[in-house]
Order: sequence, then structure tokens, then C-alpha cells
Amino acid sequence: MDKLLYTTYDQDKVNDLKEILGELNLDIEVIGLSSIDYAPQKSYSEETFLNNARNTAHRLAEYTKLPTLSESSGLSVDYLFNSLEILPYHHNGQDDKARLLGYLGGVPSEKRTASYYTTFAFSWPGQEDNDIVSSGRISGVIAKYPFGNSTYGYDSLLINCRRKHGISIP
Repeated sequence: MDKLLYTTYDQDKVNDLKEILGELNLDIEVIGLSSIDYAPQKSYSEETFLNNARNTAHRLAEYTKLPTLSESSGLSVDYLFNSLEILPYHHNGQDDKARLLGYLGGVPSEKRTASYYTTFAFSWPGQEDNDIVSSGRISGVIAKYPFGNSTYGYDSLLINCRRKHGISIP
């Protein structure tokens, strides 16, 4: 494999993957969606992150004829799922963070539990049955206001395991 498509427009993510592969002494050119003319849309319509990641990887692997890595992720806030039936909460910028905090206004810390889910799917063109899939989850509590200096996704809102270690929740 000489070239790999990573289904993101985020050049920082592409650079991170290039760095990881370089540390493993793998000479693989990593390109993002900004390098692909008329790239098909990523899938967000499926019921699971796994299906979104796999559908995106399959569609783009066939379109580009390149091995393709796709990722699908989102935040599941327990309180919102129970009250508003919102399961995946996709990040669309600063306004989304404010909207999430608005939904949770007045909700006590012990009811602000949430998990961030992510799934990666790696697919080769024409070999959908040979996908490599990896999933993970980070659980924590949604803060009452943003903390830290991260501007990416929900990083400034999801406090991971801090309550267990006696750290106060913002």
C-alpha cells in the first residue's frame, strides 16, 4: 500500500496519522478528502457509528480505488437521551456546545453523565468483507461550562473520570 485515504477534511488529523505511520516506519502517503475531487459525502444517516464509518469507507474506497480509513463519532448524553431521545450528538461548532449546555442548564452534575463514542473502519476497494474495525468509548460528565483550551469537538465539555479522583467538576 503506497497511499491511504483518510476520510476527513481536517488536515491536523491527516498530519497526526502521517506522524503515527512515520513512527512505525511505514512509508505510506496519507491524503484527506480535500485532495479528492468531487468526493462523495460522508455517511451520517445510519443508526450506528459503525455503520456510518463502514458505509463511508466503502463508498470512498470504491470511488478513489484507494485503501480507506473512515471514522464516525459522537457524544451520547444520558440525560438528553432519556428526556429528548437524543442519542448521538454531533459537534457542529461553538454554537453546538452552547446548545448542549443550554439543554443541560440546571441539571445537577450527577445527572450529566455522557460517553463519547468513536469507530474506525478500514476498507479496501472491492473487499468490503475484509474490513478492519475498531471502536472505543470515553465516559465522563458534561461540565457546566467549557474548561481548558481545546477548541476541538466536545473536548472542553466532557470531563473524563475526574469525579472518581476527587477533582471538582466545572
